[in-house]
Amino acid sequence: MGPWSKLPSQGIAVATIDYRLTGEVCYPEPIEDVLAAIRWIRANAETYNLRSDQIAGWGSSAGGYLMARAALCDDISPGRPIGDHVNHTARLSAVVLHYPVTDFATLVGDTIQPTASAHNDAIDVISRFFGAPMSASEDILAGASVPSAARRASHLPPTHLSHGDADQRCGLRQSTRLHETILAEGGSSLMNIVAGANHADPVFSTPPVVESAVKFLHSVWEQNTPISSTTPSPSKDRPGQ
Repeated sequence: MGPWSKLPSQGIAVATIDYRLTGEVCYPEPIEDVLAAIRWIRANAETYNLRSDQIAGWGSSAGGYLMARAALCDDISPGRPIGDHVNHTARLSAVVLHYPVTDFATLVGDTIQPTASAHNDAIDVISRFFGAPMSASEDILAGASVPSAARRASHLPPTHLSHGDADQRCGLRQSTRLHETILAEGGSSLMNIVAGANHADPVFSTPPVVESAVKFLHSVWEQNTPISSTTPSPSKDRPGQ
């Protein structure tokens, strides 16, 4: 069971979304799938008795990357917009990320002592996601970086990161670098380093890790100004601005 299974008992409704995988589409189309799903949830919130003004995103690993990029795009589609609710904003009130990929250009270098085969596998996965050899995609990789998106974004949702310091597939620096960038840009970020945890370790579904994120979400929803349902005009709305 994932970390989301116990959220409804703590007053948080959960919607699980699908996105197209590598082999079906390439970057940035999966981000558009996430944006379309967020807009659908907001457009249909009343039907399911949800708060359309308090929608948060939660993602792990590659899903964490997609959720983070969707959260930091300022409603500007990075690919081809899809879905029937483009007049609704996809802005999120908060983001929870577990061991996310945040920067493909540094992913291999951030890995803890990768084997030769793991090194090559990582490069192959990245190349397939971007639809071109990694060596030929440097500009695309730079633009796809989540920390770079955080530096560009006008809307920085409060972020809660959990990452193991023994992650063999997606090094801890993938999260700490994003955490540091958000703080430097005047945003709000909490970093939970899970001692001894590897990638997708079962510990991320245990009460100490999940309850930290739940407490964070409730705190954000109690303190923050609700988000309008319609797509806002571009503006700087970071905390303190």
